Amino acid sequence: AALKPAGRVTAAQALGAAGSIVPPSIGSIIPAEIVALRKASGAQGVSTASPRTKAATAVKGKFGAGAGGGGTSLLEVAAAATSLAVFKQFITIGGTYTTTMAKVRAVTDATSGDMKRLSDATKEMGRSTIFSATQAAEAQLILGQAGYKTNEILAATPSILNLATAGQTSVGEAAEVVSSILSSYSLKAADAARATDVIAKASTETKTNVQDLGLAMSYVGSIAGVLNISMEDTAAAL
Repeated sequence: AALKPAGRVTAAQALGAAGSIVPPSIGSIIPAEIVALRKASGAQGVSTASPRTKAATAVKGKFGAGAGGGGTSLLEVAAAATSLAVFKQFITIGGTYTTTMAKVRAVTDATSGDMKRLSDATKEMGRSTIFSATQAAEAQLILGQAGYKTNEILAATPSILNLATAGQTSVGEAAEVVSSILSSYSLKAADAARATDVIAKASTETKTNVQDLGLAMSYVGSIAGVLNISMEDTAAAL
């Protein structure tokens, strides 16, 4: 017989046909062995929750659901943890500062009075500059290791901080640059401001940086000094 084209199926007919299909049960999709295992686990009190759910349940059970439940809320726990982290960081910074100042005293053989002056200077720099008191103490330590005494350190440190700011470098690197240049030119701490001005100007007006220029000047400084070539001319030549 000839095939007849199927007529148009109405929406009602389609819905009726779909309603006659019975979806398979969960048991027919999941293997029987898994279903049996889950039932056995539930009977033995074994939790099938995810690790995240278990962790949340444990925390909730330990600290309570909130103030209404008589326990400590998770928000309070988080706040306490944050406060503890900040306190730990504060203690670490304080310990670093104390250790650095102890090293300053050791290398400079400073008296108690000198140490008070040095300590007061670092704290003032920490308040009035972008650097911390610990960073200022690191500059003092490097100058002390270069043989500078209290008055010389106090005179040179502000210039070093200015160079670190202008050259966008660390205080420690700036201190090493200045102390090396002053040593190579046989200059005193009173000339630190002059040295930092020369380095800062030369590094900003050229494509070089504070570290490279300072290293180069520390190499040629002693020779330039013997030849009576000024620091300014040496920096310009480099």
